[in-house]
Amino acid sequence: MVALAPLTGASGQSAVALSRSGNTLVDEKTVLLIDGTGYAERMSARIARSTGARIITAADLTSALRSIETDEPDGIISGLPMTSDGLPLLLYVAAHHPGLPVVVLLDEADNDAAQQAEWFGAKAALPRSADPGVLSEHVAEALGIRPAVDAEIWDRVAAVATRRHLSLVVAPPVSRFDPEERLSGLFRGLGAVRGLRGTLALDDHGSLLSVVDATGSLDVQCMVATLHGLIEASHAACMDARPGECQTAVLPTGHETIVMSCCADASTHVHVVTLVAPDGNCALVELAHKRLQREFHEAQAEGAILPGSQRSAAEISA
Repeated sequence: MVALAPLTGASGQSAVALSRSGNTLVDEKTVLLIDGTGYAERMSARIARSTGARIITAADLTSALRSIETDEPDGIISGLPMTSDGLPLLLYVAAHHPGLPVVVLLDEADNDAAQQAEWFGAKAALPRSADPGVLSEHVAEALGIRPAVDAEIWDRVAAVATRRHLSLVVAPPVSRFDPEERLSGLFRGLGAVRGLRGTLALDDHGSLLSVVDATGSLDVQCMVATLHGLIEASHAACMDARPGECQTAVLPTGHETIVMSCCADASTHVHVVTLVAPDGNCALVELAHKRLQREFHEAQAEGAILPGSQRSAAEISA
């Protein structure tokens, strides 16, 4: 099972997290995403944005049941087939955790399967084939979990501030790192990279944000689990570093070479990891990572608003 490091207190309950407003306390929600096909890894970042929740994952029924008891999720998304482990999961939740919302993901639109899932307690049964953005929104709606602070609220605050001639409004932190966009353009202009196997973007806890599989056979879940310790060590090393001080790391393992870089500021901490064959063009991969870091820090310098900085209401509403 791959999970973000849990924020728990002595009671074992989810810790209270600060909202983006910086002064409002909200309970952090947790969503368990169950899937053994790799689809969960591709959807986790989108669902996290739609729900505002901490996403934990499980690959099978056994690890899912263990996670339900230890992590106490506020909602469950199940990609387990209804013809095998999907039904026992719903029966277990109904018997031991009545009221815990479950959304079932179907391989394709199937009214019979959807009715069966809902009959056994699922809040909704949705086809995976739907547009990922639309699907994540439908999942959030079915689970009844939404981000504690909606970005649209700040648009309304800015409009009110402008009308009332308020001089300053504190804006929420804005992340300058789009994992999917950065990964898709990592090797632009560099041609084919010999031995390239794939690139992953992970947050500071080792949770997958995005992945580009260059071979079509990358074992994403296994790699995320393997990289978890490296991510924690890299995060600790970069915590107090200034822009430009975090270097690209090259780690030969015998089976492959791992190239890792960190893009960090006050509101963003993303690790980009590329896997390349032992005889691959590691130098070109390292060059691409250094360019990525440089472009990230240049974007910061060109107008990134750091958390806690202030802008006029007119600037925010513009």
